[in-house]
Amino acid sequence: MQYYDSLGCLDYNATISVFCRSVGYWPEPCHEERHLVLSATSSAPKKQWDYPASIDAIIAEMDADGWDCVAAVDGRGLPVITCEHRETKAAALVARAAHDAKWASAKDVYIRFGDIPACGYSRDWASNRAEKGVSVFRGKILRSGEILPMPGTNQELGSLLTMDDRPLYVVEGDEVGAGADGEPVLANAKQYAPKAAAKRLF
Repeated sequence: MQYYDSLGCLDYNATISVFCRSVGYWPEPCHEERHLVLSATSSAPKKQWDYPASIDAIIAEMDADGWDCVAAVDGRGLPVITCEHRETKAAALVARAAHDAKWASAKDVYIRFGDIPACGYSRDWASNRAEKGVSVFRGKILRSGEILPMPGTNQELGSLLTMDDRPLYVVEGDEVGAGADGEPVLANAKQYAPKAAAKRLF
């Protein structure tokens, strides 16, 4: 069994920590319930234990389910258990090694989804301000023309996820600053289809 996040990537990390909630309604007195809860951003199954509980027993249970766990204490003095799923981690390391080998000979480029604006600059739609040039992403290119986008900030990643329906270009130009999302901004920008760019670079 291997676990994946919402983007389809192998995700082997999880945390078990104490969650508290108040139970009851006024005018009756409330009482607090505490549970140790397995939290993950992957498809790992939900798990919960009443707290207090035996940390050693929980770690043994997780070990039987294929997890390596280490117990510590959080800032509230409550237990927190960091977990890694063995099979998923092994698969992720193999996938990472294959990915790194594939892209080892790639060249660094700027890329853009969508044509360069005719005016020569992009606009930050949140503030309605013009950027200093054309907004691009950093990326890598293989001899085949395959492109690997490399967003550098969470804002860039968010923008990237909305643009996969636009044509992809390699862009050359002079980096003159950063845009509102932290992306590179280019002056004198020229765009090339990926295969044409690969022929220029390799």
